[in-house]
Amino acid sequence: MVHKLRSIKLKGKRTIQKGYLIDDYGDKADITWFNQPYLTKIFDENLKVYISGKITTSSTGKISFLNPQFEPVKPEQVSLGRISPIYPLTDGINQNWLRKRIKYIIDNINQIEDLFDDLSTRIRNKYELLDLKDAYKSIHFPTSFAEAKKGRDRLGFDELFAIYSRIIRAKNKRKKNLGFSKTIDAFAVRKLIESLPINLTTSQIKSYKEVLRDLSSEQQMRRLIQGDVGSGKTIIAVISAYATLTAGQSVIVLAPTTILATQLYDNFRKYLPTNIKFDLITSDTVKKDKESKADLIIGTHALFSIKRKSKSKLGLVIIDEQHKFGVEQRTKLLKLWKDDSKIDILQMTATPIPRTIAQVLFADIDISRLEKRTTVNNIETFVVPEYKRESFLDWLRIKLLEGNKAFWVFPRVESEDDTGLKHAYNKLQESLKEFSPSLLYGKIKEQEKNKIINEFRLNKSKILFSTTVIEVGIDIPDASIIIIEEANMFGLAQLHQLRGRVGRAGQASWCLLFTTKNDDERLKRFSILNDGNDIADYDLEYRGPGEVYGTMQSGLPNLKFAKFSNNKLMQQVKEAVEINNSELDQ
Repeated sequence: MVHKLRSIKLKGKRTIQKGYLIDDYGDKADITWFNQPYLTKIFDENLKVYISGKITTSSTGKISFLNPQFEPVKPEQVSLGRISPIYPLTDGINQNWLRKRIKYIIDNINQIEDLFDDLSTRIRNKYELLDLKDAYKSIHFPTSFAEAKKGRDRLGFDELFAIYSRIIRAKNKRKKNLGFSKTIDAFAVRKLIESLPINLTTSQIKSYKEVLRDLSSEQQMRRLIQGDVGSGKTIIAVISAYATLTAGQSVIVLAPTTILATQLYDNFRKYLPTNIKFDLITSDTVKKDKESKADLIIGTHALFSIKRKSKSKLGLVIIDEQHKFGVEQRTKLLKLWKDDSKIDILQMTATPIPRTIAQVLFADIDISRLEKRTTVNNIETFVVPEYKRESFLDWLRIKLLEGNKAFWVFPRVESEDDTGLKHAYNKLQESLKEFSPSLLYGKIKEQEKNKIINEFRLNKSKILFSTTVIEVGIDIPDASIIIIEEANMFGLAQLHQLRGRVGRAGQASWCLLFTTKNDDERLKRFSILNDGNDIADYDLEYRGPGEVYGTMQSGLPNLKFAKFSNNKLMQQVKEAVEINNSELDQ
């Protein structure tokens, strides 16, 4: 109870309210508020209140509250004397005001006519979930932390249930779209595979057979080829494109960069018969109102501006490193041509997808996973402290003299603190001039980029200073060193992609991570993980699924209660949607 609260005038119109309180055990503490004279009329010596605020203790042990919150003791508390949620606020609204309004809604929740529970009694009982109305009460006004957790569990279940249900509906709708049934020349495809310079792995054989089955089906194909760096995704794309061409239909291959598009163009021409009409469409090659009569067109987003004049129908679109394209860009590509709902889609990504996410967020597409061609780990990864930079430079010089080639990657082209790419290049260019260092970043013209990459490939340059423009598709088999500055700024999946630029011919290689963050446990963990799936699972737990979202067909789910790393919950939601759909069918 608050005793002898009085208001004291100060200079101007300011006042303070001072008194003391006695708790249930008879302990006493001073209490002070500022500029709230009306409080002297609220408190009397019989009014019991809860007090919450900052406590200060004097040198003599005297306890004081300064401008605390208070709430009279009632049978049901709103803010104090209970477990209280903290809500995000906007200007002009405080926690107490918002809690009172929510309390009114919860007290009258049975009068809300359009509040329905989408989960059947069978599902709620099977997974021990609260009724929806009880869940709202438990989340806003819990009597214990265990009760609050039950409320969160129910609402988290609802979040994933809604997402997975929507994805399954989209998949079922797509299954009704009958695509072009392709009559593939199986003999020609087999001859192509026999002519390849490598033997296909078990997972590659399984994946291309899955694609051929999809292409031969009446239903539209939506398949994602997910393979770790160096697992051989391009070969699957080549076989898929050729199978479509043998069926008399044309193919488009979309890549995020000119460098990658050019590399794909060279690989497709190397593996496919010479009688196929090819075209490469990039910002360097495309002209206004350009027309293409080719049966196989490979290019960047410049493809959006061309007119197809091929006599054959478009049967397949292959999107490489498709997480680099937005959903709208992918949709726009398909709508450039008629019958876009009948075009088969093959997407490829090296971004590892955790299996828990694949089961729910990717339920609307089929996934083929490629395993690495070899389990031998030829890349050593080290987190390098800043104090070892000088000795690192000595080590780098020795390795370059031994014939190794190096990428040196920076997160920024320029920065105010002189840690960017250009500053480092200018600073080290002279001391490393015997290795002909070169510089690469996004705004360099495409022709110049290709020239820089080719010079690095042909050993005219032994060290390439670059941004993450090299992250995808750059294939320099004999590159063996990659240095990554400010590695703590990257997600582990992106670091894994960058690390995959070296050691591609099986040679001993090194990945060196410099960081501005001391004792970075995430980078230490990355340095001992080699498998992309293991890295994806760890990154999912640590950072969330942000890097995976780019591979999805629709927008970013905004989860407030659930976690995609909760494997048990993901499995339960999947089962629950199947139960719900079976109940609706009855």
